Amino acid sequence: MDTGVSKSMSGGRSDAVPLTDKRLIKGARARDTVLRRAVGIASLDGLDDVSFGRLATDTV
Repeated sequence: MDTGVSKSMSGGRSDAVPLTDKRLIKGARARDTVLRRAVGIASLDGLDDVSFGRLATDTV
């Protein structure tokens, strides 16, 4: 199952730590979710409406 996490975590480096720790996978998924939501807000409402508070309430 490809989670798309390994690319973002490794940064394309060959010396990256393998993603065997589920905490790393969970963290990468959380970052991806927040980033996708931030891009969605910015594309619809503009960058001025992107805030940590809004992201926190929207992604829970």
